Amino acid sequence: MAVRHYKMKLKTLSPVHIGSGETIGKTEAIIDSVKKTVYIPDTVKLFGGLTELGLAEEYEIRIMGGTGFDLLKFLQNNRVKPETWLSWVKYSYPLGSMEPKGMNISACVKDAYSMPYIPGSSIKGAIRTAIVAAELMNDPALTIDDKLGKPYNIKEKLKTMERLEAETEVELFHTIKFEEHYEQKIKKSNAVRSVFRGLRISDSEPVPTDRITLCQKIDMFPDGGRKKLNVYRECIMPGTELFFDVTIDDAVFPYDDERILAALNWYFDDQSEKFLDYFDESKRPSAPKGDVLYLGGGTGFVSKTVAYQIFEDPDKAAKTVQEIMTAKFPDHYHKFDIEKYEVSPHMRKCTVSGGRLYDQGLCSIAFEEI
Repeated sequence: MAVRHYKMKLKTLSPVHIGSGETIGKTEAIIDSVKKTVYIPDTVKLFGGLTELGLAEEYEIRIMGGTGFDLLKFLQNNRVKPETWLSWVKYSYPLGSMEPKGMNISACVKDAYSMPYIPGSSIKGAIRTAIVAAELMNDPALTIDDKLGKPYNIKEKLKTMERLEAETEVELFHTIKFEEHYEQKIKKSNAVRSVFRGLRISDSEPVPTDRITLCQKIDMFPDGGRKKLNVYRECIMPGTELFFDVTIDDAVFPYDDERILAALNWYFDDQSEKFLDYFDESKRPSAPKGDVLYLGGGTGFVSKTVAYQIFEDPDKAAKTVQEIMTAKFPDHYHKFDIEKYEVSPHMRKCTVSGGRLYDQGLCSIAFEEI
């Protein structure tokens, strides 16, 4: 038994959004539709600069006055020169073909210097989901096809599924034993018993602000049709490499780097078979090969759950996913997913960057033991 140390390289194959929970609106962003650029100012410098120019009070009044405020127009109307306000800017990104009207931008996670990074917890969560899925696929006895009974409604069914999934995870992973004095006091369901305690992943090293890009949410139908939504996200652009320190204590965590990659590949291949392959091959984003995972916000239901893997019968899984989607999003017409599209959900989560269509949040990873 040993503690192994790795350097993990993650490469973004498509735009990746790890949300900070903050929203950047027109009161904080300078959106130039002529130069097709979005400028994000440092709020301290912005307010300090406006104070020096005697515009701070008017700015506060205007932003409190309603939704029609436009920061660029405010600066232009008050004859603030671009070279002045550009000195307040932290970073910028192209607007592309997106329409700036009413734009609110979901900000990505950044460090104190406004440099984007990916939290280790995001990677660990994605790996955990893939390992759960792989264990379910490798052992049909863990699936819940015959354990659901006949629930009265979808809410009861969801509660039963959540309970069974939680019980399965406890049985699989809460296997750490303690000294006899503590063993009797710590419940089996307590997370301190989880083998995932033996997997530690650092936050990534930050990357420069010029690796931030702006992406719009696009839903793709199985026939290749697209629907643009008024949802905009700061993303780490495709082709960015980020590095993490990974420690595996194999006395606790029974999955080495090879088993982790195998689980990721099984999970992705199963998603492809049961969901991704139902979308028009000539119009959908090109499929990556090997050692990949979906990461971050906006990647869709199928990439975040084991709803398809927890059933041995794929038809039962698809029907259940349709029921879940209908219950969660009653206005999105999911109750006709299987009848009309043969797949549920009937939307693939995409975006465009540099004029190219991508699946949201796809990454590849590689381990190097050190």
